[in-house]
Amino acid sequence: MAISGAWVAEVDFVSLGTRRPSGELVHTPVWICRVDDRLCVWTQADSGKVRRVRRDPRAEVRPCSRRGHVATDAPRLDVRVSVHEDRAFVARVEDALRTKYGLEHRVVGVVERLLRRKRARRVVLVLEP
Repeated sequence: MAISGAWVAEVDFVSLGTRRPSGELVHTPVWICRVDDRLCVWTQADSGKVRRVRRDPRAEVRPCSRRGHVATDAPRLDVRVSVHEDRAFVARVEDALRTKYGLEHRVVGVVERLLRRKRARRVVLVLEP
């Protein structure tokens, strides 16, 4: 059952369910923050979730653990997702995530740069109920 989304920006992780062409949901645990009263997810521009929301903007979010485990009674929020590539907005979302997640955000960034040998191009997914 879908409910009001006041809880979404307050949790540490959400499972973002984006749709394959078949309509099947693909769930990915993501960090989430609020910027300008918008719910935002920061992700790599070439990720599967970006490709899926460009094709079908309907998605759902549910609170989850760091590894993506969703409790059976977890609330669900149905959302429409839009992709934002504006560098200034992407930077503001990154700053909000850095503030919210602190050291964890920095560690993930270092590991990512080591694995990719460069900084990945990022976009913001804006979630609207």
